[in-house]
Amino acid sequence: MPANPLRAPARASDSATREGPKPGHLAIGMGVVFALTFLLRWLTVFFTNDHFTHLSRARQILLGEWPIRDFFDPGQFLHYYMSAAAQVIFGYNLFGEALLTIGFISLSAALTFGLSSIVARSWRIGACATFLAVMAMPRLYNYPKVFLYIAAMWLAWRYAHGRLRGGVGSLAAFTFLAFLFRYDHGAYIGGLMGAVIVFTHVPRPRRTLVALGTYAALCVLLALPFIGYVQWATGIRRYLGNSVRATRIINRDAQRRSPVRLDADPSQPLLTTMPVVEPRVTIVWSATATESVTRAAETQYGLVDRQLLREGVWTYRLTDSSTDTVVTLTRDPRVTDVGGAGRDTSRSGAVRRWLDRNVPIFRLRIAPGLLTGRNALAWFYYGTTGLPLLVLLVCGYLAWKRRAPQAELATMAAYACLCMVIGRALLAAAPDTRLADIACPTVTLGSWLAGRAVGGRAGGGHGSWSLPWRPIALAGFFAISAWSVVAQAEVVATLKKFHLLEGPGTAWRQISAVNRQLHRRPIDSWDSAIANDTIGILGRYVLRCTAPDDRLLVLGAFAPEVYFYAERGFAGGQVHFMSGWHDSPDDQVLTNERLRRERVPIVLVGGGQDRFEFGFPMVAKEIRSRFVEVARSQFGSRAEWGVLVDPTRVSTGTDPQLGLPCFVKP
Repeated sequence: MPANPLRAPARASDSATREGPKPGHLAIGMGVVFALTFLLRWLTVFFTNDHFTHLSRARQILLGEWPIRDFFDPGQFLHYYMSAAAQVIFGYNLFGEALLTIGFISLSAALTFGLSSIVARSWRIGACATFLAVMAMPRLYNYPKVFLYIAAMWLAWRYAHGRLRGGVGSLAAFTFLAFLFRYDHGAYIGGLMGAVIVFTHVPRPRRTLVALGTYAALCVLLALPFIGYVQWATGIRRYLGNSVRATRIINRDAQRRSPVRLDADPSQPLLTTMPVVEPRVTIVWSATATESVTRAAETQYGLVDRQLLREGVWTYRLTDSSTDTVVTLTRDPRVTDVGGAGRDTSRSGAVRRWLDRNVPIFRLRIAPGLLTGRNALAWFYYGTTGLPLLVLLVCGYLAWKRRAPQAELATMAAYACLCMVIGRALLAAAPDTRLADIACPTVTLGSWLAGRAVGGRAGGGHGSWSLPWRPIALAGFFAISAWSVVAQAEVVATLKKFHLLEGPGTAWRQISAVNRQLHRRPIDSWDSAIANDTIGILGRYVLRCTAPDDRLLVLGAFAPEVYFYAERGFAGGQVHFMSGWHDSPDDQVLTNERLRRERVPIVLVGGGQDRFEFGFPMVAKEIRSRFVEVARSQFGSRAEWGVLVDPTRVSTGTDPQLGLPCFVKP
């Protein structure tokens, strides 16, 4: 029977690549990694305001609108529908979104452990690689990037080794799935799949052409219905024009960024002991406490370095941070509230403070002029961008010497090509936040190199553990990489923020607290620092004073979270107004047409109004002609915002808290 050209054969020469962790042990390890990653990210769950771009668009879908047709979509179709499905299943809160995003990131970690262990033929190397990927702490809204690339690499490995059911059909289906999440993900993963097909079948040109042609035809066939939808909704030419223009703007802005560089301060000593830094506390004094009373309390508790944080709230350095002093301070009738790191009365907190004061080694700093946050970013960045090139060189050498199976070299070369492309494309604009997104593919490359360096049962006897300098060098490389990743992701600060260094009991209580917080109504779960800021105050005003089917418009600031928390759809099809994104004359005309069809009683205007008017002059003219300003204030907070209302809408009263017009019964 002739061989199937659509399925990669398993060759006898590939049998060595099956050695390594046993499948059962690997499955158990992946399960443990999934559980531990899920627990860590659940305990430290946090949604940045960027996350609400997707969440607000997901809610727009639940209001009956379609991406592209009814609101501008830069190409993340499936991303919105996944979040919308989570809201439908779990209700209008953040619980479903947390399950969705953390679940995919945890699955990515499990796949990273599995694939890294396989390519390195060592679960220990796989565990070290997975530690780096998890500690990178990718942002939750970037879960498609984190998951899709490592999953694509897993599929490519199985295809090259003849173990993938469906052959090129499965590769094409996954490529289309990635395309629906974001078009460039589909393009990059398509390149990976094409490369692994070519590298796998390279000795057989006919099989290569048949498999590659079938894969390409299936991808096009799967994409045809979506292409037809885009043509019907807005037109392919217009849609692609917007995408190309936005890409040019992003690349132009990326070129203006300062390059990532390694720095060293030779004046700094190799070893130094840092001085004892006493913790700071934030104190709200009682309204009846006079100046002399507060001064006496400051002397009593050793409060120095007094600084005004805001009206009625002061911060101090706590020179006596013993548990008894902290407890007495929190119970003092002259004090309304105590906050900050200094109020930690737990046993672990007391132990840490005692160690800092009495054991100098805990204040020891190694090479403070070299091990800096800037250098942590540089090491992480150059390791990420340099590994693919090194892997390609090693693959070429092994192929020349014929010291590795073809399937192994095919997949590793394809992986390296993928990492080079996504590193170039995704890291240009913001390497400090996006390095974590591609950490899983990167550490997989590193695992393979590590496995080859220390040797293994498939290593052909080259580089065994009998050569001690190799594992020692790898251990040093891992230690520096772990430092750079942990420092760049601010892991220690995150663990402190969520009280995870205070013992198992605190972590257990944190699980319950997170669960309660995520199940609350969004407006009640708003982070207190934002909820008490101007934008949070105005978000509550919008919720109180507009109807559920009214729309809201936010200009002059990037604040997509307001729509989600205020439970209102965004107007004009624009979740944010940013230069280069849907600001062409045609798009501005479409935005104005949508505004005229929608009920928009309130417009909020942030401090970037001038930039908005410069970037969107036609929309700004429409706003000026339809709305009047009724307030411009800090509303008791820090940032100044303006409130515009539609004068043709009849006010039903005045908001009791802000004194602004209401358009529903307050």
